[in-house]
Amino acid sequence: MDQHVSTDQITIGTFVYIDLHWTKHPFLRQSFKIKNADELKTIRGLGLDSIRINPKKSDADLLELEPQVETSVVDDPVVEEAVLEPEAATEDPLWEEKTKKIEQQQKRRRKAKVCEQAFADAVNTLSQLMSSRAPVEEAAAEAKQLIDDVCGSILQADDLAVQLVNIQGQSDGRYTHIMNVVVLSMMIAKRLDYSTDDMHILGLGALYHDIGVSELPGQVAKKTSRLTEPEFAIYKRHTLLGASIAQKQGRLPKEALRVLAEHHENIDGSGYPRGLTGDKMSRFSKIVSLVNSYDNLTNNLNGGRELTPHEAVSLLFSKDKQRFEPAVLNVFVSILGVYPPGTFVSLSNDKVGIVSSVKSERLLFPDVMIYDPDVPSDQALIIDLEEEGLSIKNTLKLSEITRATKEYLSMGTAGYYFDSY
Repeated sequence: MDQHVSTDQITIGTFVYIDLHWTKHPFLRQSFKIKNADELKTIRGLGLDSIRINPKKSDADLLELEPQVETSVVDDPVVEEAVLEPEAATEDPLWEEKTKKIEQQQKRRRKAKVCEQAFADAVNTLSQLMSSRAPVEEAAAEAKQLIDDVCGSILQADDLAVQLVNIQGQSDGRYTHIMNVVVLSMMIAKRLDYSTDDMHILGLGALYHDIGVSELPGQVAKKTSRLTEPEFAIYKRHTLLGASIAQKQGRLPKEALRVLAEHHENIDGSGYPRGLTGDKMSRFSKIVSLVNSYDNLTNNLNGGRELTPHEAVSLLFSKDKQRFEPAVLNVFVSILGVYPPGTFVSLSNDKVGIVSSVKSERLLFPDVMIYDPDVPSDQALIIDLEEEGLSIKNTLKLSEITRATKEYLSMGTAGYYFDSY
């Protein structure tokens, strides 16, 4: 149970709550365990007669502290767009660190907003392209330009692009799914040092990989629940059907056509429609097959149980590992990590946050943006879990997150998350 004590009684190892407006103190958090003498000195210099502590979260060997009469601190209400007070601009290292962190976060938010807009524009362009009756040459030029745009904007955002893919959901149905597959496939190819020409071939194959679905009966093509066996037999036809349509239109190179035909094949021969093994699949198809499987799992496009990004990666890397090219799967995991960007998590200190970036050498300890209503959302704290001595307790589905939390942790704008959740 929390109690108030004199600031003279606290010491290194005491878990304290700073009951001041976030702009009135130099700490990045409102509550924490005192780690060193500098933090202790700063707290004692805040002008508080007493401070709230949590004995249970404090180091066990601390002496029993004598409770003081609780004193309230009257302060300004939290303002969403709060900025640091002028008095904060001192040479105090803690203030400098806080200011630097805020600037970094605001820069990230600006970059995220640009990435978000680029993704939305790409999905809109894709929907127009797929419904267009333009001549083949014009449609091919538009598709090439779309792939160029993805290379020139979204792929440059790294973790932000992955985070964007993982929290889009089904807001735009199949078009969002297609763009997710395009972006992640090309990120893998980029890590594998594909040439510019090969990147375009892969991008075009991913862009049109599901074109055959539009030619299926509506009750199969648009069904969101699990398909029956007869329906699934019909659904399987979309692979060769799509390749045949694109070949007749003459808009795709041969290797891109193979992606349309092979994106449901697996290297162990368990895929469809022809049960190809790895030596018979194109290198482009091996990438799209993996990414398509991942996005189907996270966006519930197979009519099964929707998985979190963490659950989907774990399934593909363990139970289904034999289905995918090892080199491709390893690169995929290095990009997404064990807890991919965009994964909502509950931490060992019971805080909720969203994974913002991963470290290939420490996959279990990503950086996490923390939900804290006491901190302005545009200055939300991103922490290194290992540095803070924290761990991920479990991952959360979008449906388990409150709207306020979603909006607080949004990358670009408050409208980033969707009402369907």
